Amino acid sequence: MRFVTQKIHAFLDYPVALALMVLPFLLGLGSSNPLALYLSVATGVAAFLLTILTDHQLGILKVISYKIHLMVDFA
Repeated sequence: MRFVTQKIHAFLDYPVALALMVLPFLLGLGSSNPLALYLSVATGVAAFLLTILTDHQLGILKVISYKIHLMVDFA
């Protein structure tokens, strides 16, 4: 049984990606370890691109299958 459907996953991907890019700056999380800041932003950008390229309800270019998207999320 899946707790998060494909449609809900599609709606959650964008805010999660944006949060990974913006929140470290708003919360000042990179002051003690700049690498953590850069990794969070890079992960957010990658998640945003993955969401844009995924073949689901909110995907824009739809070139990556949802199954591949899930495998990347798991990794």
